[in-house]
Amino acid sequence: MDYKYLDHTADASFEAYGDTLAKAFSNAAIALRGIMVESVEPKEEKEIIVTAKNEEALLFDFINEFVFLLDVESFLLSKVISLTIEKVDEGFELKCVCMGDHHMHYDVKSVVKSATYNDMLVEKTDEGYRLRVVVDI
Repeated sequence: MDYKYLDHTADASFEAYGDTLAKAFSNAAIALRGIMVESVEPKEEKEIIVTAKNEEALLFDFINEFVFLLDVESFLLSKVISLTIEKVDEGFELKCVCMGDHHMHYDVKSVVKSATYNDMLVEKTDEGYRLRVVVDI
């Protein structure tokens, strides 16, 4: 299982999984897209670079980068081409190459305003990693 949606009283919530932290982050991005739209054609490439002091802040900033791309550039994610996470002096650096398309070609069912730290989880498990994200819609 790559991700699953969780019940939440006011917002939207999901868990994403992966055998590596990078794969779990990739699956989180796809889960986020699923909150907004069913599918998106891969027509345009974007590169995302995020640095943060810890894994939770990295996840928060990564999810919010897609919110920013939708708000400012009208970009909806289709798929993640590559994603790496490296430990650096400042904490962690994430580099992601993804594909997507302009939002006007799709019926957006929910608009995500922001990721939240509420109930956020980055957990190493026996199988890999489990992430939990709550987003404000």
